[in-house]
Amino acid sequence: MSGCRAATSTFDNNTTDADLSGRVGWISVGASYRLAPKAEVGVIGRYRSGAVSSQAVPAKLDADMYGGGIYAVLPIFSELRLRAGALYERGDNHINIQRTFGTFDTDHWTFEALLDKRFSFDNVWLEPEAGLLYMHIDRSNYATSCPILPGACGQQTGAGTVELGRATYGARFGIAIASATGEFRSIEPFASVKGIWEFENEGDLEIGSLRVVAGTYEAPTHGVDLGAGLNVAFSSGAVLALGANYFVYDNDLEGWYLSGGLGVPF
Repeated sequence: MSGCRAATSTFDNNTTDADLSGRVGWISVGASYRLAPKAEVGVIGRYRSGAVSSQAVPAKLDADMYGGGIYAVLPIFSELRLRAGALYERGDNHINIQRTFGTFDTDHWTFEALLDKRFSFDNVWLEPEAGLLYMHIDRSNYATSCPILPGACGQQTGAGTVELGRATYGARFGIAIASATGEFRSIEPFASVKGIWEFENEGDLEIGSLRVVAGTYEAPTHGVDLGAGLNVAFSSGAVLALGANYFVYDNDLEGWYLSGGLGVPF
């Protein structure tokens, strides 16, 4: 099967000294090979673009990231399913800090795993899940300068790293409206609630989730993600997934994101 997914998101945090706001969007394409009825492996390519700004510093960061990775979906036992993947991305970043400008590169490594299991009760289903994500970012050194008087202002910034560890836990629940009838194999509206624990969040500049960590900004630790969406499986084998989510963290960082995906057999 081959497919394409896209998403867009915005966030803000106006209650801390950093006064952050930003946006990010991404698109990915991929292909998968089914090893067994409930097992598959695949490859993906992804492009992300976003910006984050702080009114308190003031500062603005624009980032473009390109990369690819691999993933697998494997049955464990008794309908328990494991999804795991690894992704590498290269980032091209432009920063503006108090009217000084600089550019730098980043290398992003992301490893993610998710366990879930579906329980069905007639046409109603419940899907508990638990996930773990680790991200490592290496940032090159860079220098900021003034475009009008080069060398008269700005500063040197050494290379750095960012570590992010995140655990998620929660469930999705929905209704199967259609099943094996006509053009549709299944139509499933659903809702979700998920807890978030960022147990590792270190670094002077966090580009992976497009947040600037500077000054007196407090990195988030715990959060909640609320979502709703629609999954449609066609008799042809194609699948459509749509979703909308709202998230909020304990440091008052909040935002939303919309996502959509289409997969077709080949």
